[in-house]
Amino acid sequence: TAFTRAAMHADWDLEPERVELHDLVISLDQTRIEGQAKMLRTSPQGFRFNLTADALDLDRYLAVTSGRPTPTPRATPPAANTESTARQASSTLTPPAPPHEIPGGETAPTEATPAPDARPGPSSPPLLSTLDEDGRLRIGELRLAGLVFGDADLTIKAKDGAISVENQIQRFYQGRLTGRAGLDLRGAEPVISLSQQGVGIEAGALIAALTGEDRFSGRSDFTA
Repeated sequence: TAFTRAAMHADWDLEPERVELHDLVISLDQTRIEGQAKMLRTSPQGFRFNLTADALDLDRYLAVTSGRPTPTPRATPPAANTESTARQASSTLTPPAPPHEIPGGETAPTEATPAPDARPGPSSPPLLSTLDEDGRLRIGELRLAGLVFGDADLTIKAKDGAISVENQIQRFYQGRLTGRAGLDLRGAEPVISLSQQGVGIEAGALIAALTGEDRFSGRSDFTA
C-alpha cells in the first residue's frame, strides 16, 4: 500500500541556479503536504522550505524499502562437455600481435599494455557534507518505529557538514517531547549528539508501544 498514488501542484519561478515553488501541494498515498520550497543552487545543493503535513507513516515506507523479496537466483546452465568447451575456447582466443620488424632484420620486442592505475581517483564530497539546508516541517501525526508523535514541529538545518534537527512534539503519549539531534561530519569521524526531554509521559502506553506488553501505569518525566 506504499508508493501507489502521488501528485504535485505548485506555482514556480525559475532563475539561474534558483528554483522557487509557491503554493506547493504534494499528495503521497494518504499524506498531504503543503507549503513553500526553494532550491538555491546545484553545487553545493542548497534548500529552504516551510512545509506542513497532515499525517506521515514512515513505518509504511521503511517496511517497503527494507522488506523487498530476495531476487530469485538465476538457473545454473547445464555443464558442457569439457573437451568440446576447451576446443571452442581455444579457437576463439585472440592470437598475439606479431612482432614489429625494423630495418636490419632485427625484431622489436612487443610492448606490454600498461596496467591500469589501481589507485582510486579523487572522490566527490558526500552529499551530507556539502548540504546547505534550512527548513521547517510540521506534521500532525508522525508514526516511526511503532511510536506515534502528535503535532510534531521539526526545524532542520545543515551547513558545512553540521546537521541538526530540533523537535517539539506537543502530543507524545499524553505528554510533551522536546530536544535536538545532531550529526557533525566536520572531523575525522562523524559525531552524533542527542538531547531530549519528556514531560508528563504516560509510561505504560509508551512501554506498551515499544514492547507490546502492557504491564505498567503512571506518568513520568525523563531526560536523555
